[in-house]
Amino acid sequence: MSRGPKGLFVWLLADDLDYEQALEAGARRLRDLPPAQLAIEIKVGGKIYRAITCKAGTDTNVKRLSSARLWESGRLVQHFDLEKLKFEDKAGVPLHCDGTLDLVAWPGSLTLNVELTPGGGSDQASDPVRSVNESETWTDAVLSVRLKSDLEDWHAEKRIAGAWKPGQRQRVTLTCNIPGTPIPDERVSVLVSSPGQIWPVTFTGGRNCMTAKVKGMRRTWKTGYTDTYRMSFNLPLDGVESSKWVLKQTTHAD
Repeated sequence: MSRGPKGLFVWLLADDLDYEQALEAGARRLRDLPPAQLAIEIKVGGKIYRAITCKAGTDTNVKRLSSARLWESGRLVQHFDLEKLKFEDKAGVPLHCDGTLDLVAWPGSLTLNVELTPGGGSDQASDPVRSVNESETWTDAVLSVRLKSDLEDWHAEKRIAGAWKPGQRQRVTLTCNIPGTPIPDERVSVLVSSPGQIWPVTFTGGRNCMTAKVKGMRRTWKTGYTDTYRMSFNLPLDGVESSKWVLKQTTHAD
């Protein structure tokens, strides 16, 4: 997926270029992809409001990219989010809300997580007088996200019945599995462990992968200061040849 001067593009880059060749090709490979349309909408009070941009896309100060956060970047996965989504109806009336678009891209899939809550401050709307009151409680709202391309038309929605008060965050997740690519195999089980400790692994839909939360690790060195250590985790896979993953991590005091 790419976002360029002509819009949004979703397709498989199946030209088999290596790193050096891809660098030489530049952005041309992305510009040549078929266009796609992304629609993030919230229906509330009988009106439909659509996300038109985000804070990082409208701010002009030197810190504008602080609202576009990169969480993970590697050869297999890209994970980032865009804060302060800005919603408007067809008449251009903004909706006061606090919204975030979180994206996780694997070679064969793209997962979009949209999180929203009523209210959120004046930077959500350019015209506070005409906008929906930021302290207003929404009722029977529908939050949806759709990604349409030549590959497929993906869609997900969440209905929030009853009152939806400011500060209450709701999320809708849309996973777009690219046709022709492998999908996660639920029959594979993973165990993450270090000497004397085991952490459960579960499938996380919002990231479209298996994840383990490592908390309360018993370390063999003194804590209370920041330092960089190399820690080994055993990752036995049921039905798959066992492997060992070495994670380099900066540790902090507990």
